[in-house]
Amino acid sequence: MKNNKFDSFFYSNFSKNDEKFQLEGEESKHLLVFRPQPGQILQISNGCGLLAQATIRNINKQNIELELIPESIQEFPPPSTTLVIGYLKGKDLEEVVEICGQYSLKAIQPVFTEHSQHFSKTNFARHLKRLQQKSRVCTKQAKKAWETLILAPMSLEEYLANAEGPNCILDWGSLKAPTTIPKSLFCGPEGGFSKDEIKKISDMEQTSVLSLGETRIRAKHAPAFALGALAQIR
Repeated sequence: MKNNKFDSFFYSNFSKNDEKFQLEGEESKHLLVFRPQPGQILQISNGCGLLAQATIRNINKQNIELELIPESIQEFPPPSTTLVIGYLKGKDLEEVVEICGQYSLKAIQPVFTEHSQHFSKTNFARHLKRLQQKSRVCTKQAKKAWETLILAPMSLEEYLANAEGPNCILDWGSLKAPTTIPKSLFCGPEGGFSKDEIKKISDMEQTSVLSLGETRIRAKHAPAFALGALAQIR
């Protein structure tokens, strides 16, 4: 802590019209570890476009009451890109969220493909909740105004039925970056998309190809490299 302000970032579901609001649950427990005092200032995000500072007014074991500092409010436009990634087994998908959730990213949409990996007894609801918790942590670590949504898995066909361009599919080969920020960035599972799936994606209007070079990259690492390349587009 420096100059009466906490370096750590916190989350609360506040609006810019709130005068006072509360930190509750895990966020309150996290702050109590630092032994906060009334009058100290927090940095907060609501995960829906707002960053601000708030002053601690009252502290108890259940929640911490905060007062918004109006002149500190910053409002940001929402990100537009959804990462569409073939479902990965074990903790590989968690690693994708832990890294990509730090980017300005609208959502991560896991999809079932011909090569996607998951166990027959996978508890998708429980896995989804864990991924959403990791995305919340990323929002605070990266000091983001918008939390990356983690969407329930669906088939690639379901997603393509409602997808709107511009789109971008990740492939290997010589570097060829798109010129506009895509609404959907398609990254395959281990083994990549099948030839038929690549054709279906490529045949959509406004679809470009992003290559990261001549070498093949692990499915859990490729999305982060791709998002780094897209971040260079202005």
